[in-house]
Amino acid sequence: MNCINLNQLSIPNVEQIGNFAFSNCTNITEISFPKCIELSERTFINCTNLKTAYLPLVNECSGTFMGCTNLKKVDLQNATDCRETFHGCLNLEKVSLPNCSRIAGGAFYNCVNLTSLTLNCHIIDEPWFTSSFNGVFGNCYKLKEIDFKNLSSLLENRLFVNCYNLSKLYFRGSSMIDISLSTFDLSTMFINTPYTGYSLAFSGKPVIYVLPSLVDAYKTDSKWSVFASYF
Repeated sequence: MNCINLNQLSIPNVEQIGNFAFSNCTNITEISFPKCIELSERTFINCTNLKTAYLPLVNECSGTFMGCTNLKKVDLQNATDCRETFHGCLNLEKVSLPNCSRIAGGAFYNCVNLTSLTLNCHIIDEPWFTSSFNGVFGNCYKLKEIDFKNLSSLLENRLFVNCYNLSKLYFRGSSMIDISLSTFDLSTMFINTPYTGYSLAFSGKPVIYVLPSLVDAYKTDSKWSVFASYF
């Protein structure tokens, strides 16, 4: 913590790292922990010069890279649970999460340089400890498309706040996805404010892709029907 002169970090045999272990190490530019399995909360928070991270075996990431404003590329091949993981990573361009099953709590909030994402997660929701009004993809201004391979639930409120360039959403699952009433709400107010109706987070009209056999079911569903013309 606060090791401001540390600029490179590679510990090949460590398997567990504690809370805030390398927080505010503002000169670290790259990290490599090839055998690390467990990261505690916010391990690298505010490592503002960190650019690349190699953590292929880590299984849970809670606030791991919050405030790492120069982070560009991350390899988290084995991560299954990502909460607030990349919150405020302004320069993040590429992230690999092939095994992630759950994403929550502003995980990509303020990732303003992300243009596309492919996610294998089953559920997107909001844990109790997060400022959920941020939205998992909130303020991802350049994000144009998201490909959800196995998603079953979109339960977070205001999920796509200020994603003004989002033009394509792919839902490739074999069953209809469950959403909350304000999943697509533009409002940035707290989620306990009275819900007054859909205020869409898109400046244009994105196309939503689902399996052809599900299109009619989506269009007539009580929650999805308001987006019938998007399919």
